[in-house]
Amino acid sequence: MRSWKDTLTFGDDYGYLNARLGGEWGYFYPYSFFYGMADKNLEELEQIFLSSPYSSHYRKELATSETSVLERIKRSMAAGSAEKFRKMKNWSPEEGKILMPIISIRADIYNGRALIRKYHSDRAPVIVPKWHDYGFLGGDFFDEIWREGNHVAEAIELCYRLGSPAAFALSEALDVLQSSENLAIAERIYLKGLLSICYGSLKRKNDNYTLVKDYLGRTVDLWNLLIWFRRNSGDSAFPVEYLDGGALLSVNRLEESKTIKSLLRNTQWMEVFISEEDRHSEVGRILQDKFFRWQISQRRKSFMGIGVAMAYMARQIVEWRNMELLAVGLAAELSPERIRTLLWKI
Repeated sequence: MRSWKDTLTFGDDYGYLNARLGGEWGYFYPYSFFYGMADKNLEELEQIFLSSPYSSHYRKELATSETSVLERIKRSMAAGSAEKFRKMKNWSPEEGKILMPIISIRADIYNGRALIRKYHSDRAPVIVPKWHDYGFLGGDFFDEIWREGNHVAEAIELCYRLGSPAAFALSEALDVLQSSENLAIAERIYLKGLLSICYGSLKRKNDNYTLVKDYLGRTVDLWNLLIWFRRNSGDSAFPVEYLDGGALLSVNRLEESKTIKSLLRNTQWMEVFISEEDRHSEVGRILQDKFFRWQISQRRKSFMGIGVAMAYMARQIVEWRNMELLAVGLAAELSPERIRTLLWKI
């Protein structure tokens, strides 16, 4: 009988990466921290931040900007999280360096959608986003286009200048936006381009590649659910087609299902309680919660492979979101009970 060591080839040994991440795991704040901090105020949270794992980023913000406490916390969380993800890639074996950008696809999705919306008159953000600096395309790339691309044609040219596949996917989406003025279709083109890049890197067959394909498929499921909600909420003319490649929800199933329960029935997405009366945003959050939990569960299921990194990344994203929700709630002087309802209880 072959041991797990016999299945490894050069560049597949995740031992060093997973040992480092195992040591880092103990530094995450538990949910009880956020629950208790809901009774405090923003100044008390700032004092904790000054001795937290994000303190170096917070002190940099203090020294170099004149933003509010809330904005400093947001920027420190974005910078601190991105730094952790970049370290993960540096600690990775050869195979991990291929797979890590794929499980970081949320960074490119977030950054690309924010940039595309800049050039759409109805959804244009008014301030520079906090770029997620750990994907295929770095934060500096998006920041340069945001600042120098005054018009969509200039943004397209800047994408071509970089010459990477992900930049080409973004340029194609911007080109569609320019010709059609349809934001939803442009975003779909961008995501489809990113997925094509990811699947093109997943030719090898082993447990790590299979797990990452499953991750991508579940990401497609959540995207397709957004389209399904639009089509089933009276917007039958919504022109965006479903994406192929869902892990648990086929395009046929999406096309034929008329209720959320029938859509999710007998799939792993249905292992949570969902009522037909739940609003779309509530269902979306329930399913995102389940996706986070699935990722975090890979820490135990794939402890000698990429699953540990996938779990660590999801756990960091949860901490990032909870810290922002806590800071925003305290800044807005929401009641502790209201803040707690907003937190991710993972």
